[in-house]
Amino acid sequence: MDTSPLGSSKYKKTQLWLLRCATRFRQLRPWLQRECLVAFAAVRSGLLQIGGFDYWGALLTLIAIGLCVAYSLPDKHPYWASIFFVIAFLQLLAGIYSSPWQAHTKGRVIVVLAIIFLSGGYVWLKSMNTEQIPQADSLWPYYWEARHPTLNTHYAASIQTKELTDYVKGGFEANLTSISPRANVWTEADMRVALDEPVSKDDQQLLSEDDPQLVSWFQNQMFPGCNCWRKYRDRTVDHVGVTSWVLLAFARMKHKPSEAQIEFILNNQHTVTSGWSDGWWPTYPSNNSEENASTYATALSIWALDACLKAGLVPQSIKERVSNAVRMGRHWLLTHSTQDRPGSWSDYQRGQYAQMSPGLSALVIHVLHSVGPDVPIAIDQDWMAHLPLVLPSAKEHVSTDYPVMLTEGEFVTDDTNNFTLPWLLIATVDAYPRGSITQRAEAVRLIRQVSDASKDSALMREVQGVPWLAAETLMGLRYVRGEIWK
Repeated sequence: MDTSPLGSSKYKKTQLWLLRCATRFRQLRPWLQRECLVAFAAVRSGLLQIGGFDYWGALLTLIAIGLCVAYSLPDKHPYWASIFFVIAFLQLLAGIYSSPWQAHTKGRVIVVLAIIFLSGGYVWLKSMNTEQIPQADSLWPYYWEARHPTLNTHYAASIQTKELTDYVKGGFEANLTSISPRANVWTEADMRVALDEPVSKDDQQLLSEDDPQLVSWFQNQMFPGCNCWRKYRDRTVDHVGVTSWVLLAFARMKHKPSEAQIEFILNNQHTVTSGWSDGWWPTYPSNNSEENASTYATALSIWALDACLKAGLVPQSIKERVSNAVRMGRHWLLTHSTQDRPGSWSDYQRGQYAQMSPGLSALVIHVLHSVGPDVPIAIDQDWMAHLPLVLPSAKEHVSTDYPVMLTEGEFVTDDTNNFTLPWLLIATVDAYPRGSITQRAEAVRLIRQVSDASKDSALMREVQGVPWLAAETLMGLRYVRGEIWK
């Protein structure tokens, strides 16, 4: 009969119970299950009997297991390592408790191990960068909500959008009859996309689909020579991004754009380049230099074309061209993310002053999800692994400010502002199902911060007087609530 601690029935029952607890974690990956079994096996082998119980060998084994598990997990996510470490520690205590030693010997061993365990935890906490820890906050309250791979809209519904919706709608309707310099096509298209679809099941639609007044306003703003739109009426340069926004608004309105308007987008896609893959768009009609390839213009162009295609608004004669353009543009985006970051993009990647933008990266992720269901899992996982701990302000953005060489050889600065907050929310909703339970808990924490900011009207104060920012912020809030683009 085995009289050792490892052979006692009490020890075996404890080990079996702990193992069952570990395997019942619903999100436990197979490799983590194997890691847990290895940990238990290592602890068992470490509990050597030399005249009774070699707790030093067991302690060293325990520390080695904790370090191996901790370093095998992704950065900034030590929670599974902590769970395994605690399980191994409890198993070690169970082995001591069930041993045939005298009570005072057991007590001394447990005290020593507890001191070492608590000291190690204190050193670990002190070594962490406290600036990266949210103020008086922890992820643990959000794990229960994050257990499901879909975002719980019950909490998302607490985000207040009515005040912002009324503000955007009021500005949208006023701009149709205003001569204000702020009443530009880009802003109006943004607002129309943000106000798409009803607010709730009981509300009527915010705006009618094919609104004759709005269609007429957009058509009057168009430049007939190019069948396109520019940022302002007094600008002399055609704008691919603005035209894409208008076509996207047309798709939401179920208004059929002219073939010439779609042709403008198709004709500005660069499909013959030297040394680089095909399929990109510039912000303005430009020469074929790789430095003019705009991630923003490419993402918006395929989003608008795909939306028109799915809405049945593309003439039959150019459907195949539109489908090919979307396919090439999507492939270009998939193959031109930031090096070693599949979920990150910079505008003008080949440009001398390229800079990574979280807002632009989030826009690309949403566009990829919109135009095709087979988004590589690495993109979503990378995005979820790099979520900020603190919600950015509504006005946080990255300005492109990049000189684009036009077809005629002149330079025009691309002054696009890539706002972070709206597209951060949208991309997080898209990538959420593929995140780990810890990453989803971080996402839930972020969305709770949005709810708090909307309740105290902090978002409204930031977007006052900036209608384009108000429109994009409303897009983000309504997307989190599941009200648009589903």
